[in-house]
Amino acid sequence: MLIGRRGAPDGLVGERPQGLATAPSGYFLCTVLKLSQDDARACGADGPKEVVVKRGWLPAAAAEAKQWTRPAGEVEVTGVLVPGEKEATFSPPNDPESGTMLWLQLPVLAESLGVSQEVLLEVVAQDENARDDSQAQSGKKAERRPASWPMARGAKCFESFNVMPETHAVYAATWWSLSAFGLGAAVKLLRKPAPPAAKVAAAVTAATAAAASASGPLK
Repeated sequence: MLIGRRGAPDGLVGERPQGLATAPSGYFLCTVLKLSQDDARACGADGPKEVVVKRGWLPAAAAEAKQWTRPAGEVEVTGVLVPGEKEATFSPPNDPESGTMLWLQLPVLAESLGVSQEVLLEVVAQDENARDDSQAQSGKKAERRPASWPMARGAKCFESFNVMPETHAVYAATWWSLSAFGLGAAVKLLRKPAPPAAKVAAAVTAATAAAASASGPLK
């Protein structure tokens, strides 16, 4: 099952484009992995026997030509358990029968693939992909043969978030300081003493006299 279109995740096809340049678009490839007897036994009697695997990302041209690897026989997969995507207000409906879903709706994806439990495992790149990861971080474009798609993210990509906690702390400090400044200015303005009534009356009398002299005598 293809999920997308999506831009290439960071660290896969070189550094992020600058300015008005656009990143390559493509799809995530999801498939079914049947657990071995030992793995299924380790998951317990109520554990999954099959899981949905998010194998990685591939460009649109390779996805439309169905140029991705198809492992056969017993394979060993290293990955992390990840949640599906949450439905937003304007999330479009998915049509899994077409072979492509617009967003990763895990219950629909699992049902369409014939998996009884909603378990999603994202593959973590090993060896060759990990080297490509280091090339991407150094600014070099990772060269990939069509037969090597999809490409999974390396382990370092799972060690950081799009917005790190330090960035959240800076945002919080900035907004708290602005709020404190605004509160102090409002308090100072409200506590400013009102002018004495005598000064107010004198100012009104002077303004009235000035207006009368400016208008001149009535004819």
